[in-house]
Amino acid sequence: GIAMILWGRCILMLFIDGSSDMAEDVLDIAYRYLFTMSLALIALYIINTYRYIIMALNKMTVVIISSGLEFAGRVFMTVFTLTVLGVSGVYFIEITAWIGSGVVLFIAYYAIMRKLQINEERR
Repeated sequence: GIAMILWGRCILMLFIDGSSDMAEDVLDIAYRYLFTMSLALIALYIINTYRYIIMALNKMTVVIISSGLEFAGRVFMTVFTLTVLGVSGVYFIEITAWIGSGVVLFIAYYAIMRKLQINEERR
């Protein structure tokens, strides 16, 4: 994420034709999106950690529900963003979907751990 923030424009120039009249506008939009996503990567890493722990505990129903909520969040936020927030809100669609999925995963993780702890104490 830090590398993308620091050198994102240089990296993006590998994919953007600098001779185009719109190159600077495209670069600005792409960098804003890249910057926003780079700031939120830590949230994605945390969410994925919870997701993989839950998968390792073989609680796939929770993973499927959180994935479905993530998809629904993307659809909802796309419609909401374009009708209410406008184009600049597009940068936050992914992040909002991650948060929606994360809420389910966090709650499920702590519920599963509590249940495991209770079962362990009963032994």
